[in-house]
Amino acid sequence: MSSISELLTTGYQQYYITQCAQLSSLTFLLWDYIITLPDEIELFWTGRWSYPRVLFFVNRYQVIGWQIFHTIAVFMVTRPGFEQLCVAHHNGTLLVNKPSPE
Repeated sequence: MSSISELLTTGYQQYYITQCAQLSSLTFLLWDYIITLPDEIELFWTGRWSYPRVLFFVNRYQVIGWQIFHTIAVFMVTRPGFEQLCVAHHNGTLLVNKPSPE
C-alpha cells in the first residue's frame, strides 16, 4: 500500500518529467523551424499564392502556435503564487488536498 505522500511525490515527479518533455519538444520544433527558415523563404514566400502554399503555412505555423500554447499551459499550472489543487486517488477514494498559501 502506498501512502498519500508517496502518491503525491510520484505525481509531482511525473509532472516534472512532463514539463521537461514539453520544453524539449518545443525546443526541437523551434530548432527545426530556424534551420529550415531559409529554404522556406526561398521556396514558399516568393511567387503566387496557391492552395498548397496556404495549406503549408497553416500547417507550419499552427503547429508552432499550439506547441507554444501547450508549453505555457503546462508551466502555468505549477507557477508559484497560483493556488494549486492536488488530487490523489487512493484506495478507491478521492483525496483533495489544497495547499495553504505561503
